[in-house]
Amino acid sequence: MSFSTKVKDELCNFKYTKKPCCADAFLTGVLLFSQVFTPERIVLSSDCREFLDRTVSSLKKLVGIEVSDIAELTRAGRLLYKIELTGSTVALLYEAAHSMPLSLEEGALIKNCDRAAFLRGAFCAAGYVSEPESSYHLEIDAPEEGLCSLIAEVSKALGAELKIAPQRGRKTRAYMKNADEVFAFLNMLGASAASLRLMEAKVIKEVRNDINRRVNFETANLMKTASASAEQIEAIEKIKREKGFEFLPAHLRELANLRIQNPDMSLAQLGESLNPPLSRSGVNHRLKKIVELSRT
Repeated sequence: MSFSTKVKDELCNFKYTKKPCCADAFLTGVLLFSQVFTPERIVLSSDCREFLDRTVSSLKKLVGIEVSDIAELTRAGRLLYKIELTGSTVALLYEAAHSMPLSLEEGALIKNCDRAAFLRGAFCAAGYVSEPESSYHLEIDAPEEGLCSLIAEVSKALGAELKIAPQRGRKTRAYMKNADEVFAFLNMLGASAASLRLMEAKVIKEVRNDINRRVNFETANLMKTASASAEQIEAIEKIKREKGFEFLPAHLRELANLRIQNPDMSLAQLGESLNPPLSRSGVNHRLKKIVELSRT
């Protein structure tokens, strides 16, 4: 089961069903964001069987509407469930849903609990959230710009901001691509288990990224040290070969011997091995002097 399906499954089992006003707001969100919603028919498809079962149950209880059997189909390798609602009651539902005042000032969306329930219905009907281990992306497709603006406004009032992007035809998409925003949205809807999994995935990803950064940093430093050591050893060997080792002053000769014997030592380790010990910058200065002398 995908993460998106688990979110919808969790939302469909949320306690809002105990409050009639929230149940109505949820169903309104479902209907307005259905795949097809006309006076003649309503079509809903989802990868969450629990969502369609809950919707069918609510519609039968409220209006006794005729509902086709839940059909199973496969699309792009995914199992989807689909229902079609027909009958004279569909026209009444269509009229009721489109005539209902839906704003933050009046109608069915005055209370925060109803606003959250409305967003739950919209998300279950037309929403998607990516697997948190791969990316942070949540979206809801709206059949028209007005509805998209509405859910963005409702979501913002509840503390989670959705951006809007036009799609093909009349459709518009509300979306967010930030882990903290997606967490806030899921938590606001009541998907606490899903939001916790998202934050857990975020923490694990951040720890891995931090480890990778540290490893890359250390690797780069080792490569830099190895490259510098190879250059220094080549310079020492050249001096030995062309000018003789005695060409170097005693303090440089001591360090040159130590470097040849310990090609993997860092500058700090070389300094600690000298007698008397020398600082890292002092070692670096002397090695640079040896490289310069090899080029004269």
